[in-house]
Amino acid sequence: MNSNCKRPEVTIEMASSLVEKYFNVKVTKVTEANGYDDRNFIITIEKELVNHGNQFVLKVTNPIDSADQGLIEAVTDVSLYVNHKEGIESPVPMINVNGNYVERIELESKQICAVRLMKYIDGIVLEKIDYDADILYEIGSVVGRLSLIMKNYTNPILDKREMLWSLLSVDKLDEYLFAIENDGHRLLVHNIIEKFKEIVINKVSTLRKSIIHGDVNEQNVLVKKEDGKWTFSGLLDFGDSHSDPTIFDLAIACCYMTLDSRVIDPIMVPKYVIYGYLSVEKITQQEWDILPICVMARLSQSLTLGAYNHLKDPNNEYLLKTGKRGWTILEQLNSVGVDQLKILWQI
Repeated sequence: MNSNCKRPEVTIEMASSLVEKYFNVKVTKVTEANGYDDRNFIITIEKELVNHGNQFVLKVTNPIDSADQGLIEAVTDVSLYVNHKEGIESPVPMINVNGNYVERIELESKQICAVRLMKYIDGIVLEKIDYDADILYEIGSVVGRLSLIMKNYTNPILDKREMLWSLLSVDKLDEYLFAIENDGHRLLVHNIIEKFKEIVINKVSTLRKSIIHGDVNEQNVLVKKEDGKWTFSGLLDFGDSHSDPTIFDLAIACCYMTLDSRVIDPIMVPKYVIYGYLSVEKITQQEWDILPICVMARLSQSLTLGAYNHLKDPNNEYLLKTGKRGWTILEQLNSVGVDQLKILWQI
C-alpha cells in the first residue's frame, strides 16, 4: 500500500480491453473488487484455460509502485515462490502475449501502471464469515508456515525496500495525525507511537528478520467450506512484501483478525492466532515481549493512514473500513495494557 498516490483510473470497459489485448482471450464478465491504492477486477473469460479455469483477477498497480524499478517483478516472484510451497496457495500470475508476467502500460489518464493477470483462487474473503477459534488457529498456522518458508528466501529489492506501511515506520505517523478528526483518538495514537518507540525500536537488532507478507488482513485471507467447516483456501496480495522482523507478520495478522470478530471477543482473538502460529513456528522471548504493542501499533497505523488517504480519495469508502470498529478495539486494547495482554494471550 502506498499513501502518496492516486489510484489508477481504470473503468470496467478498459479492464476488459486490457485483458483481451494482452492475454488474447475473450472476456465475458468484469466485476471490480476492493482495492486500497490499486485497481482489482474479477475477470471471467469465454473459454477455460488448461489448468487455470476461466476466472482471473486483473491487478492494475498504482503509478508510484509501478515506477519503482523491479518492485512489481519482486513481489510477483514472492507469490510464485510461496505458491510452490506446500500448504499456502497464492495467486499465480499469467504470462501475457509478450512473454512477461508484468506489463507496464500508459492508461488514458497518462498514468503508467503495471498490469498483471492472476489466477483466481476459489473461496470468499474471511471478513464475510463469523469466524471461530478453529479458523483463527488455522490462519495463525498459515502465518507460521509462511515464516518458515521465508527463512530461506532472499530478494535484493525487497531486502532494501522502505515503505510507510512497515511497522518500523510507525514513528512517522505523527506527520499524518492531522487527518484524525477526534482529539482523543489523535492523543491515543500519539501515545501508542511513543510506547512503540520505547519498547520496540531499541530491540530491532535482536529480532529475527525475513521477507514478510506485510498485510495479512481479513480481505487478503480466503476461506471455503469443507464438510460443513470453514477452512483456509488462499493468501492474496503480496504487494506489501518487504524485509522486517519476522514477528511483524504475526502482529499484523492478529491486528486485522480482531476487526470483524463477531463471535469471539476481539481482545481474545490474537490468543487463537498465536496458538496456531506456535503449532508450526516458535516465538522468542524478545518477540513475545513486543507482540502486544506491535498489534496496537499496526491498528494505529491502519486507522491513521486510512483517514489520511480518505482525505485525498473521499470516494473510496474502503479506506475507512478499519475505522468502523477499529477505534473501539484500539481503545480496549490500550485500556487492558501491554502487560495484561501478554497474560491474556499466553498459551
